[in-house]
Amino acid sequence: MRVLLLALLLSASPLHAAERLNVVASFSILGDFVRNVGGDRVNVTTLVGPDSDVHVYTPAPSDAKRIADAKLVIVNGLGLEGWLPRLVQSSGSKAKVVTASAGIAPHKLGSAADPHAWQSVPNARIYVADIANALAAADPDDADFFRAQARAYLEKLEALDREVRESVAKIPPERRKVISTHDAFGYFAA
Repeated sequence: MRVLLLALLLSASPLHAAERLNVVASFSILGDFVRNVGGDRVNVTTLVGPDSDVHVYTPAPSDAKRIADAKLVIVNGLGLEGWLPRLVQSSGSKAKVVTASAGIAPHKLGSAADPHAWQSVPNARIYVADIANALAAADPDDADFFRAQARAYLEKLEALDREVRESVAKIPPERRKVISTHDAFGYFAA
């Protein structure tokens, strides 16, 4: 009996892994959002890793394979991943492409939209909601799980937002400055 139970447990793990939803995120921050919402019900691949720059990324043939095997492709939008539409098309993928920044009013950087919307915790909450909705639509059997994961993650983001606002409030307004080598913190500064 124990041998049978052990065999069932061992065989259940690969089966559960095979049922996971394959998701490709365009870059590491979106991958983190997807992992927090999807938990162990998703396999997440990121195209642009944490030590790379999405602005200058050049896709590889292996990226097309990853997208071809995905059910969902999560992108930032707002003009960040200019290389992605061609990659999705050339992959022949039937994956649903989900724009995680949908619903965010973009700031302007000159005449273009500032794509760094995740830098604001209130915007990050919109990303999480968009990702949870996409995961639930792609895998309705796990929709309640994704929504519960999203709620728990949103609570953490709300606590982070309070902490950031309390910390910034301690700095006199005339001393609140952000110095950066890249125009990426407009949403945070606002």
